[in-house]
Formats: sequence, structure tokens, C-alpha cells
Amino acid sequence: MPNDQHNAKTSLDQLQTEQLRLTAFLAPNERVVEPHWFTELTGTEPETRVSHPSRGVFQETGVVGGLHGLALSVQPGRIDWFLLARREEGTVPQSSWIGLVSETLPVFQSLMTTWLENAPPISRLALGAVLHEPAESREQSYRRLAEFLPHIMISPEESTDFLYQINRPRGSSVINGLQIQRLSKWACALNVLMQIQVAPIGQGQMTRIGEEQISSRIELDMSTDPQFAGPLPPTFLGALFTELVEMAVELATAGDIA
Repeated sequence: MPNDQHNAKTSLDQLQTEQLRLTAFLAPNERVVEPHWFTELTGTEPETRVSHPSRGVFQETGVVGGLHGLALSVQPGRIDWFLLARREEGTVPQSSWIGLVSETLPVFQSLMTTWLENAPPISRLALGAVLHEPAESREQSYRRLAEFLPHIMISPEESTDFLYQINRPRGSSVINGLQIQRLSKWACALNVLMQIQVAPIGQGQMTRIGEEQISSRIELDMSTDPQFAGPLPPTFLGALFTELVEMAVELATAGDIA
């Protein structure tokens, strides 16, 4: 997994992970009923399980590697896997970030590549990521965004409420004729964890937990073209997911490039 892209403006060791996601859209008429993927993938039982067979909805959550939260969500036509912050009962989280991208992304990529080896027929595959580069101030965050987005005029001292989104499709090197949608969103973020105290209606209270965290926020969605005809070839799914990871790393480290 590369992190030495040309013209790199940051590295995976400088980026924090909020969330990683794999989304698989099922081929037409495919249906999944209460799979055992979580246990097969992690070797442990999930901590929670929700099943509504009549609606085709199934969810499991648990821990992978003793460090990160892993969630599986199945609904008609769609499967989602999430790597999330681990929430331990009775403890107060200090951050919504789950670790450096250089640590979390290899874990998630390995798990998902293994799952894809025996996944049901898939018509579309996507990788989502919400990443942060911590900053000491709003001005510093905007200066970093200006470096990531060289085509956009940003004044670090005067800019507020900035949000930039663009899709730069690129042809796949794994499957001929397949386009990859490379959607990225960029913003300056103020991250604050809040705790809600349960109380009678109208008397609830929200309390801030921990310190404010300012960051340059990067949200990525790498996905195969929905217009691609037919299910994706099963033997190429692992390589295709690796390609999505590489494209995400390129954008996250080098900025908005074609």
C-alpha cells in the first residue's frame, strides 16, 4: 500500500482515521440471510446482533484485534462494513478518531480483501474514508487545505465555512472499461465530543467531553461506476479493492489531482 505518492503533501502517519467503510452492492436478485461473516472474519463472536429477516436487515458489531470496532450492516441489495472507534462500556472516549491511517488502513484492507474472496455476487464496490489532519488553529487548517487544493483560492486568515467537493473519475487498471468514481470532500473541521445525559423530555443536557480538535477533514468515496454492465468478476474483487485503496491514499496524501 503506497504512501509515497509523487508531490505528496502529507503522509499516512500524519492523518487520523474517523471511519473506514466498504460498501458492496449486490447483483440483482441476490439476497443475504443472517450470514456468519463477522465470526468467520474475526474469529470472535460479535458483541451485538440485530436481525429482522422479514425486512432483510441484519447488523453485527464487535471488536477486531482488541483495538478497533468493526460493524457489519446488511440490508436489501447492500452490504456495509465499518471500522470505527471502539466504545467500551463505562468509559468516556477522548476522541472520535480511531488511530493513524498508517495503522488502521492496513488492518481494514486485510480484513476486507479476505471477505471479498467468498463474497456474494457484487455489482458495485466502494471504499469510503473519513480522515483528519490535526491542526493547531483554524488558520493552519486553511493553509493546509490551500496546499491540498491548489486550484482553489483560499485565504487562511479570512476564510470560514469552507466546503469543497469534486469527483475526478479515472479508468481502472484492473478491469478494462471500468470507471472509478473518485469523490473527495474537503473542509476545516472543529471536532467536539458531546455526552448526552438522559433526562425527562425537555430536561436533557449535553456536556462536552475532552478538548476541541481542529483539523483539515478529508472525506473520500472511491466507487466503481454504477453503469458497469453485469456483476464484477469475483476473481478481481481483491485487486479491485486494492486499487480503490491506492486511489484513496493518493488523494489523501497528494490532494486534489486528476
